[in-house]
Amino acid sequence: MRKRFLFPLFFILLCSYLFLFPRPMSKEFIYQPVWSRDLHIASIQPIEGPVIDFRLGNFFGYVHEEGEISVLDRVTYDVVMDEERYINYSSVSDHHVFLDTTGQILMSVETRGYPILSSGRYFTLRGDMVSLSERDDEGELLWSRDFQSIITGLAVNKEFIALGFLDGDFLVLNSRGEIISDFQPAGSRIRVVYGVALSDDSRNAAIISGIGPQKLSILEQRNGTFIPIFNLELEDEFRRPVYLGFSDDGAFVGYETSGGIKYLDFSTGSLHAVEFPGDLLSVNFPGKGSLTMVVSRHNEWGTLQIFEPGGEYAINQDFLGSLIDLKRRGKTLYLGIDNRIERIDMVER
Repeated sequence: MRKRFLFPLFFILLCSYLFLFPRPMSKEFIYQPVWSRDLHIASIQPIEGPVIDFRLGNFFGYVHEEGEISVLDRVTYDVVMDEERYINYSSVSDHHVFLDTTGQILMSVETRGYPILSSGRYFTLRGDMVSLSERDDEGELLWSRDFQSIITGLAVNKEFIALGFLDGDFLVLNSRGEIISDFQPAGSRIRVVYGVALSDDSRNAAIISGIGPQKLSILEQRNGTFIPIFNLELEDEFRRPVYLGFSDDGAFVGYETSGGIKYLDFSTGSLHAVEFPGDLLSVNFPGKGSLTMVVSRHNEWGTLQIFEPGGEYAINQDFLGSLIDLKRRGKTLYLGIDNRIERIDMVER
């Protein structure tokens, strides 16, 4: 049974418990709190160095490994961030203004649409959702492409862009914006794509598509294109964008279900389930031999689950908080709840 704590007592009790009784997360690691910061009273120190981006509701920013807050600001309409830069943009704008992790302006790019920062790349999705372009680090246009249907899913790695569409089509583009793969999942009464994913190593792509039935399709890169190699008919039929993602090592693909998430082990073909109520907020999915971390929310309660794929839970903890963010950097976790950020280290025994 999961335990429940009231926030902000969650942080006090968690820190005290883990410090006095550090709990084994596996045979090799325990986890220990390092610091906790209240964003309502935190001082801003715009210093350079490695940072972790966070967003909690209408606020976002960057925190350093030792707990210094270098940027803390309110979201205008929406914000896109990576570990080097961010764009805090309005709903109607003809410029994307880039700022660094100390809040200093880097450049302003004249363009219309929604900015996307992913895998070190910068894209603009036009407001009508039927056009995508990519620019370089100086804001110069690399390519632009129009499509015949509304984009409903997008995934990026350093080599490719995967796109799903309202008409059920699935495309993979190379770094020049050229179409190298065009796949149309078949066998569903209604054709539509609800989720797409690319593995970091570019070996595989995945799609969740269709209604009546809804299907998971896995594709493999062969000879410069992506070929379907696996199809699974799903029990659920979502009519909204859904979570779909590969583990960092490419050994698993995970997807959202009505009661949690499931992940497919490519090496064995087996399916494993992680159950939780409510909405999926965050998944950190390194892969084989590593701990997977899932954050979900049900009404005013959040749940943090940490486990080894196919193994038992190391943590299955409820807490009171509606705004939640989880980031992982190596053996360090950064957990944000409402107005507070906590650093927790996984320490080798």
